[in-house]
Amino acid sequence: MAQDMLYRVRTLRSSHGFLMRLYHLITALLLIALLAGCKSPANGPALARYPVEAKLLPRGIDAEQPPSSALTQGALPASGALDDYMSVALGAHPALAGERARWSASVSRVAQEDVLPNPWVVYGFAPLPVQTRNGPLRHTLSVMQTFPWPGSRARSIMVQREQVQERALVYREQAWRVHAEVSEHYWALWLLDARTHVVREQIALLQTLEENLRAGVEIGNRPASSLGDVAIALVETQSTLHSIENQRGAHRARMIAAMGLEWSGQVLTATPASRPSMRMPAMPLQKMWATHPPDVLTLQARAAVARARAEKERLRSKPLLQLGAQWSSIGTWGAAQAANPGRDALMVSVGAQAPLFFRSADRAREDAADAEVVAANASTALAIQAWRAQVQQLHARLSHVVYRHHLLETALLPLAHSNYEAVLGDYVSDRTSSAAIMSAARRILELRLEHIELEAAHATLWASLEALLGRHLHADKP
Repeated sequence: MAQDMLYRVRTLRSSHGFLMRLYHLITALLLIALLAGCKSPANGPALARYPVEAKLLPRGIDAEQPPSSALTQGALPASGALDDYMSVALGAHPALAGERARWSASVSRVAQEDVLPNPWVVYGFAPLPVQTRNGPLRHTLSVMQTFPWPGSRARSIMVQREQVQERALVYREQAWRVHAEVSEHYWALWLLDARTHVVREQIALLQTLEENLRAGVEIGNRPASSLGDVAIALVETQSTLHSIENQRGAHRARMIAAMGLEWSGQVLTATPASRPSMRMPAMPLQKMWATHPPDVLTLQARAAVARARAEKERLRSKPLLQLGAQWSSIGTWGAAQAANPGRDALMVSVGAQAPLFFRSADRAREDAADAEVVAANASTALAIQAWRAQVQQLHARLSHVVYRHHLLETALLPLAHSNYEAVLGDYVSDRTSSAAIMSAARRILELRLEHIELEAAHATLWASLEALLGRHLHADKP
């Protein structure tokens, strides 16, 4: 009876020892795997860890805030100011929402590169035990962890971070592109309203002239043919007004499309707080060339990504490392194990992948990555040259617009009005014909239309130059 109780106690103790050893082994291996680099991603908003400077973005945009769903339903400001329209466009444009999502996705991929592969945990059971000199082998438990070559994971993280910077710059470039497009269509719509105002004033002038000529014809002081010249000019001017009115719907639709909204018959009004300043930028041209424009910065970021990928490909050809541990339970169960529990075997293995069969493929990938670096650098150099040419061209056009506008205001328009008054005096004194009056009035109309077209061109060129430079410009002092 005492021997039977002793046998049961030893059997239970041996079984409990096996379970405890198994538990401690699994816990130790899991802790090793966690300490080897299985990190948890950082907390907090993803884009907040890779911010874009606010001064490098157009006014009215917040890169850390997602697009507002209320704005995408077509809500438009009633003020008619450009800044209000710009806030709607930058807060609801689908292109910006898409670039922001790609930017956020690239941030998430950084954390994916900052982890090790999942370890292998293998349990083996021998239905027919393998006999050893210490007893039968029935249970085995092994854990294997693969490690990349030292520096490979850091290089992969660097590639993803370079891609994050690239996507952030693409987002910035798209924001400035939307800013330029909305500004262009806004001032085109304003130009229509201004041209409508000028043409209606011209129609009123021609109608007054027609009434005066008709009175002269009725009393016999003027020939009847003079009425025909005025009537033709009046019809042509009314036709111009009708053409302008027909263009309004198309310009509104393009404005809605530039803002990223759906066209559903919304009424748009372009009523800026002030007319364009008609001055040159305070920043000189040489300093503009020293800035970092969005499109060139994007190409430079792509070149940086290509260089990081080339380094990653060189490390990719290095062998993978492997660390493992295997525990084997040796011994019998029952009376024999109680008398001779045996010895458990623990083996630690270290291995490395031998790069024998894919060396040529690795070299081909390295050569392709180096070729991408050369191509990216060449594209960046060409883009810088083209960008400088565009900046110089816009600067020259802006300078000509400012000069021509100043010439109109200070010389041409005052001279045209003086000439019109002189022609009217000559007509009253019978020293000229009504055709001269029509010519003088037409010249005033052409100069006034050119005057407002130059103002719209100045605002559009200014917005295009800001988009090229990727920053807002300040006007020079008058």
